[in-house]
Amino acid sequence: MEREAVVLATKSPTFTREFDAVAQEVRGARATVLRKLKAGWRAVQPFVQQLQTQMEKLEREQLDPLLDQALDLWGDRRVQQHQSLGSQLLRRPLTEAEQAINHGLYVSTGSLGLSVAGFFFPPLHLVSFAGLVYSSLYIYKKAYHAVREEHTLNIDVLAALVNVGYLGSGLVFWGTLTNTSYFFSARLLGTVKDRFTQELLTAFTLQARPVWQLVDGQEVKGWLEALKKDDIVIVRAGEMVPVDGTIVEGLALIDQQLLTGEASPLEKGVGASVFAATLVLTNKIHVKVEKTGAETTSAQIGQILRETIDFHTQRQLRMHALTDKLVLPYLALSAATLPFLGLSSAAAVLDAHPQFHMNTLSSLSLLNFLLLATQRGVLIKDGRSLELLSEVDTLIFDKTGTLTQAQPQVAALHCCADVSAEALLVYAATAEQYQNHPIARAILAEAEARQLTLPAIDEATYKLGYGLTVMLKQAILHVGSARFFELEQISLSPQFQQIQANCLQQGHSVVLVALNHQLIGAIELRPVARSEAQAVLTALRQQRQFTSFVIVSGDQAAPTARLAQELGINEYFAEVLPAGKAALIAQLQAAGRKVCFIGDGINDAVALKQADVSISLRGATTAATDTAHIVLMDENLNQLLTLFELTREFAMNQQKTFWAVLTPGLVGLIGVYTLGFGLPAMAVLDTLDLAIGTSIAMRPWLRQRQLAQLNP
Repeated sequence: MEREAVVLATKSPTFTREFDAVAQEVRGARATVLRKLKAGWRAVQPFVQQLQTQMEKLEREQLDPLLDQALDLWGDRRVQQHQSLGSQLLRRPLTEAEQAINHGLYVSTGSLGLSVAGFFFPPLHLVSFAGLVYSSLYIYKKAYHAVREEHTLNIDVLAALVNVGYLGSGLVFWGTLTNTSYFFSARLLGTVKDRFTQELLTAFTLQARPVWQLVDGQEVKGWLEALKKDDIVIVRAGEMVPVDGTIVEGLALIDQQLLTGEASPLEKGVGASVFAATLVLTNKIHVKVEKTGAETTSAQIGQILRETIDFHTQRQLRMHALTDKLVLPYLALSAATLPFLGLSSAAAVLDAHPQFHMNTLSSLSLLNFLLLATQRGVLIKDGRSLELLSEVDTLIFDKTGTLTQAQPQVAALHCCADVSAEALLVYAATAEQYQNHPIARAILAEAEARQLTLPAIDEATYKLGYGLTVMLKQAILHVGSARFFELEQISLSPQFQQIQANCLQQGHSVVLVALNHQLIGAIELRPVARSEAQAVLTALRQQRQFTSFVIVSGDQAAPTARLAQELGINEYFAEVLPAGKAALIAQLQAAGRKVCFIGDGINDAVALKQADVSISLRGATTAATDTAHIVLMDENLNQLLTLFELTREFAMNQQKTFWAVLTPGLVGLIGVYTLGFGLPAMAVLDTLDLAIGTSIAMRPWLRQRQLAQLNP
């Protein structure tokens, strides 16, 4: 009865009017509050926006440069070495994600300072708490993205839950300390990744290199970085196209494999587009510049690589695969801990996960070894190479320019009866005057020593691994090997066949010269073995790691065999074309060998790409230094010993870093269940973990700095 009375009362007109009046008053009060809040926000909005603008300006103009300078303490030498190779490591603008990390680092650092000050002036704890919440938004967004977009539970999810533990437990100081460590690690990791990626792009950076331009009808030597749109660039057979553009004169066969992976060269003429980092195989073309520098197709591919490349070594990838599998067990263990030991201990279990510092410290170790290598004259572009070098069991050396001096010497000029030595040298040097390979440099050096004048050439055809066909105004020149002359159907007299046989028997190479399809002479070139080659190979043989040493050469069998015997190498391959070098490496890899190829010629570019690890010497052709994973900056084979020593040191340092990361987490996990550890204890262990791990990862660089100070 009472319930029915209440129901009837609520349905009466009087009650309805009173209820509506109260509801109207509530809505009015709410509207008034909202109007005042909006008015208040409009009043303070200009000040907030101005403050935000000033903060962004402070970060962009003051804090970001200071942070970059601090992170660049390890990188100056590397930048110099890249520039000496003709490439530049240009500082790119920060991405939105990197700006967010920087912003989080500044806010969390400031909040940490306020939290410390709050011990003396408690109201500052409130401001620090707000900073903790604000800086944590980035972590929550990453966790949300992992769950919602990637449908996975990863380390970002654990970090967000740990952060909730700090907020829920009111541990402001420890939370801001952990956030500061998180953002610093993320920023350092981003710097490492950026530097690794920059180095992998060396094959596509063609800055600060000489080019030939057509200016007022004259060929003028200039610099790539000075080119402007619509300039005309001249590219000859054997040279790489330095820009994106359109052919306005000429017809050429162009190899685009380095850029696009296409195996077959393409013939391109007037109106066709050509791209930077492609190789002209025949003739000469005039290219109208459309894009240079960062606008080139190769740079655009570089941007894609920068955004997608995985910079980790194989060992790091194995570690990450293991730690990723531990995320779900740690979540389950934390959930089981929560009802018995409380929020702080449950969050501490998550914080004990080993991957929190794994990324940063293992990458920092790798970065420091890359920088240590540069201080010893070795530029390692790809961090994977240090890992892969420890697995290499087969070393393949290209003969010319690697085991011998890059440039041979002219030993003799063999001329036909009606041709002088000077005329023979002029013809050969004329054909080679725009080439940059060792044989061309040797012939040109001899011509320069004799003060000979060279005529201009109209066009050239470069047959990779064979020779040159050059068009003069009233003549055709052929310069190359006996194989090349056979293909061109130019016969050799018995006298020159005997000369060639004698030269090959002595281990010398022969460059044949023909005028209008008639042999006019031959240039005998004597290789000069590197003085350090014998000692280096002896030292490498003493290392149990290597089971096979191979010489491969495009030269004849006799000089290759002679050098192999001199250096004590039993396995060699002669008369091998560029594609054959790569095929040989692929054959060895198929047999289970891990191959390191050391070469320096344009003919070696394909083999350098095929090898597990590739090494070139500074001063080699552009194609070789662009393609190789590692460049010996001092042009000395002794640096191979330095390189493999660094490889062994790196493996040991990575192992120590791994245990430095793993141990604090295990100690903390045990402490949760035996000593009642909560988040404060784990924060202390995290800080110690980061400090100890960083000191181990930085030890090679610190040791090098100490040695430099002792021996200035």
